[in-house]
Amino acid sequence: MGGHTVVIGGGFAGISAAVALAEAGRPVLLIEKKSFLGGRTYSIPGRRTGGRVDNGQHILMGCYHHTFRLLERLGTREGVRLQENLRVPYRGPGGFRDTLQCPALPGPWHLLAGLFRMRSLGWRDGWAAIHFGLALKRPGAVHQSETVSELCRRLRQPEALRKRLWDPIALSALNEDLSSADARLFQAVLQSAFFSRAEDSKLALPVVPLGDLLGDKAIRFLEERNGKVWLGRSVTRLMVEGDAVSEVSVSSGETVECEACIAALPEVRLRSVVAASGLEDRLPLPDLGASPILSVYLEYDEPFTDECLCCLQDSTFEWIFHRSNFMNPGIHKRFCVCLVASAARRFQSWSREDLTRAAVDDIQNTYPESRGRMPTASLVFWEPRATFSATVENAGRRPGPQTPLANFFLAGDWTATGLPATIEGAVISGLRAAEKLLG
Repeated sequence: MGGHTVVIGGGFAGISAAVALAEAGRPVLLIEKKSFLGGRTYSIPGRRTGGRVDNGQHILMGCYHHTFRLLERLGTREGVRLQENLRVPYRGPGGFRDTLQCPALPGPWHLLAGLFRMRSLGWRDGWAAIHFGLALKRPGAVHQSETVSELCRRLRQPEALRKRLWDPIALSALNEDLSSADARLFQAVLQSAFFSRAEDSKLALPVVPLGDLLGDKAIRFLEERNGKVWLGRSVTRLMVEGDAVSEVSVSSGETVECEACIAALPEVRLRSVVAASGLEDRLPLPDLGASPILSVYLEYDEPFTDECLCCLQDSTFEWIFHRSNFMNPGIHKRFCVCLVASAARRFQSWSREDLTRAAVDDIQNTYPESRGRMPTASLVFWEPRATFSATVENAGRRPGPQTPLANFFLAGDWTATGLPATIEGAVISGLRAAEKLLG
């Protein structure tokens, strides 16, 4: 069978697959519906706020080894800055302040030392955290169909420790209510990030707009290796001969002969392509639901803190990112902050004015120095399908890269990577799909 090696979808998963194929000597045709690469990580001009803003604040970690290698290949690794050591400030109403400051010790002892330094935790909390980590390393540590909440209760994690550490980590990583979120995915996050090397637990923040991490650099990388990138075009249908995809139809009217194909599309979009192709019986795809993320940007004339980020306690939002304190100079014209709420279904009926007011209230309740100041501009990002719904049931239904069609493979953070729907999971999914195709 002749034709192109086609990758459908230009997010992290699709780019990861395309780069791996190109490095293996396969000329790739990458097809992306949008006019830019990046998928669900992208930047737009901030008409109200000025400069460029991302569709919500994305955060990476030191354990994102595959993601950093991809950025190195594209020449954009300097666009993400890693902490020297894990450091997370905490703030809450009534003047609550604390900091998880981990020293330069081997993991996981760095975490234990950091927890012992926190004023709001006691020594029992620190030892409970180590007990938790050791327990999760044992075979069968997580019971079948166990949720994050059930796991923490069974392993007797203190309420204060959960509130400061486990709940924010689980909610941010899994983007699902912890009473239904899959504990196995939480275990994978903790083992890869917090209970291995100290370097793996460090937080990493993009210092350039997300669009600059992939974008033109990825296009140049593929074109230099005889690849092509089609932007502003989508695959509308798959044509199958025997047990293989022979052609793909594109929204612009072209029909592309297909030697092999990787679909790195969001689950909902892929299901619509499969249905339009009449392949529901041959390519059954589960409905994994969706979980939203809410981000509110605010801009102030003057800064009110030198922090880069903060985990909020007893607040409407869980995290605040002071972007002007870590982004490269000139990206934001004024002091820009972004507040983030995960598993944000509870906000679906809120107006933009209500969301902005809640964000301002959180800042004034946790940063007394901001009182009396009002933002000069605001922007609300609502991502209704930010990730799949990482419940116990859905986590067990995620498909792998291979399909019943011999030359058709799946990638995406919603596929069975063993991780939640993270950037690292997306990159790994693209690599695995490329390996199966090449194999």
